[in-house]
Amino acid sequence: ALCYLKLGHEQLAINVFEERLSKHPNCLNNVDRYAFALKMTDQYDKLRDLALILLDRAPHLAETWIVSAIYEKNEQLSVQLASRAVLLAPKHIMAHLILGHCRMSLNDFNGAIVDFRQAYQLNNMEIEAYRGMVLAMLASNQYKMALAIGRESLQKMPKHPMSLTLVGLVLAQQKAGLVKAEKAFKKALSSNPRTYDAVCGLCDLLQKLKRYDEAIAVLKKALIYHRTPSTYTLMGDIYAVIPNIALAQEAYQKALSLRDDYAPAIIGMKKITE
Repeated sequence: ALCYLKLGHEQLAINVFEERLSKHPNCLNNVDRYAFALKMTDQYDKLRDLALILLDRAPHLAETWIVSAIYEKNEQLSVQLASRAVLLAPKHIMAHLILGHCRMSLNDFNGAIVDFRQAYQLNNMEIEAYRGMVLAMLASNQYKMALAIGRESLQKMPKHPMSLTLVGLVLAQQKAGLVKAEKAFKKALSSNPRTYDAVCGLCDLLQKLKRYDEAIAVLKKALIYHRTPSTYTLMGDIYAVIPNIALAQEAYQKALSLRDDYAPAIIGMKKITE
């Protein structure tokens, strides 16, 4: 399961985790990684059930509070839950990673960078630590630092599609880097078409260049692996810009059929019907 996650095969990892849990329900090693994969694939019902089971069975484990933080929709509370996990297990990498993501949701980018760096110091081959640092640095306009971190990840893991994606995300921030960014995203997707950050990065870049048909084609291909509210919402957003209101509405409806409380789709639908 961990190997699948490293390769970006979230659903395959989820299948392995679930098979193990069905056979060995008390074996909770890396259950927080399983929860993170569930969130990445928008499987919130399973994530909720997992959080409730762990709170009942294992409140003494850091993993329990990490999973609760991953599921929790209240950003302030999620930080408190993840902080509790860090206190329980200061050397638990996922505790620091999830705390970083929780701080990101509160726009505390500098605090998130500290958390992601802590995870990096515990394991400098942890790709999610690199991803977190780059995203937080970009969000706080620390372009040069983000590029340095992205390049470091590429140097250490040159074949990892996420390393290529991170470099692409940074290069795409400046007009002079758009061509190289597009190549990085496409190389990442040719290595692993499941790399969702590369899908989103490439679509954003193509929208900047007003190559809307190509962006839609990328998302349609992504639906093979990511039939999620997020993918349909991105498609709706692009159709709304073209504009093709009928297709935008259809895409948002598909997103909401998968998750009726998905805020980005609700917002998109309101914009095209106002």
